[in-house]
Amino acid sequence: MLSVVIPPDIYPITVGDAAYHMRIITLDTDETEYIQGLIVTATSFAENYMRGIACAEQTLDLSIDQFSDIINLPKNPVKSITYINYIDTDGEEQTLDTSLYSTDILSWPARIMPAYGQSWPAVRDIMNAVTVRFVAGFDTIPENIKSAIRIIVGELYEKREQTQSGYRFHDVNLNAQALLNQTMLYEF
Repeated sequence: MLSVVIPPDIYPITVGDAAYHMRIITLDTDETEYIQGLIVTATSFAENYMRGIACAEQTLDLSIDQFSDIINLPKNPVKSITYINYIDTDGEEQTLDTSLYSTDILSWPARIMPAYGQSWPAVRDIMNAVTVRFVAGFDTIPENIKSAIRIIVGELYEKREQTQSGYRFHDVNLNAQALLNQTMLYEF
């Protein structure tokens, strides 16, 4: 299970960027808050579409039942691994020393494996016995992602009242999809 521990405090675009894109000249407080909410929604939408990309810096917990040979982190780019905690066979929470594992945060997906000559410790046979806390997100968000988020915000702003229930990604402008496809994480 992947959960957000600390959400982004800075998003790919600002309210001013979105307003400029939508050709809005003046904003009142309510409209500013509304557009900020659309930015948060559009960013989440873009991240889900790109399957495993974290646009803005955020702290995440990956909880798994046991160690595997290689742990692939589901959100990229990964900036750092904060810690790996696990529940030992006695039921006590332990923090794994960083010398016992090696990381590859340059690859997508980022990977963690035991250090040379090491093996993972035994864990209690329970759900979510292992937690990897890590920080993911771009240092500089690519322009194609920013442009796509502007387009999505504009569409959500203009189409506040959908006649269909739900909002599906194929309802979003094809330009936004094409821009996000440039950064999408593909599996091989």
